[in-house]
Amino acid sequence: MVREVFHTTDLFKPFNDPDDHFDVAVQYCLMHISKSNLTHIIIDKPPLDKYKADEHALEELNYIFKRKINYFCINDIDEFILYLKFELLKVKKKIDIHICGSCEFIAKFAKKYPLLIKKKIHRIYLNAGSGVDSHNLEYNSELDKDAYSSIFDLPCQIYWLPCFHDADRLFAVGKYGSFFHFKQKEVLKDCSNELKNYFVNALEVIENENIENLNKEIDIPTLNKIYEENRNIYCLAGILSSANLKVSLDGEIINTCSKRKVLYEFVPIKILSNQSGRIVWKRSYNRFSRVHIFWVRNINKYKEAMTKALCSILSKSK
Repeated sequence: MVREVFHTTDLFKPFNDPDDHFDVAVQYCLMHISKSNLTHIIIDKPPLDKYKADEHALEELNYIFKRKINYFCINDIDEFILYLKFELLKVKKKIDIHICGSCEFIAKFAKKYPLLIKKKIHRIYLNAGSGVDSHNLEYNSELDKDAYSSIFDLPCQIYWLPCFHDADRLFAVGKYGSFFHFKQKEVLKDCSNELKNYFVNALEVIENENIENLNKEIDIPTLNKIYEENRNIYCLAGILSSANLKVSLDGEIINTCSKRKVLYEFVPIKILSNQSGRIVWKRSYNRFSRVHIFWVRNINKYKEAMTKALCSILSKSK
């Protein structure tokens, strides 16, 4: 069963980190091929006045994929809590939530309505932190240390994707970190023309008021510039997991029930200590454990295989 998905994101314009524009595009592509049941997108409240919620990016994706996905921009925490309460009360089966930005807003909702978390949420995919206890804290976990720590105590499954294996060694592939990077041409080359224009608008911070401009011919010098830029991605494995998909060793997207060798998996853990953004844990052999961590089985193949998988997904926009 593919569950309803609520996706929370710091999707801003100008971007803070454009990986969020890739994440939501992946969600739409999976929905387009009937692999995902994305129903809600929640944009975090911008941390600084120079940012604003990039609602137009979602309007562009709705136009490209001929959908009308419900989205909400957090401006006031009390309004958000009422909104999420109303939306959760409407769902008939438990949903999955992806936290791809700050943990603050889901944590505050959970503090007020813990029973709704228990009754309505199947699994939270937490994209934050580092896999090992480091001297430094990863960006998302440091935004609100106590909120981040509180997610691990919620009465639902927690699938934890630490952004980095070690926050003292940023931007390195590691055993317990979801990070990988690529040159953008590797994943954008096979996209539809419209989706390429979506990425041009996002990455070049272009104010495209006429949404039908997505159909225009792409400016080749601008596209070539974007192709040569590097991009970091963190949330892909979690997004695939909630669609009952995973990545094989050779970069193919396969069903979670497949017997083929996999690139990564989520393994059960026991939390030993959880204070102010610092999580200490050990592996558990109880497969019914409430908390699982992302584990890369083959570090040497991880970057290449994940890049191939992402390219395959974005090509579904055609």
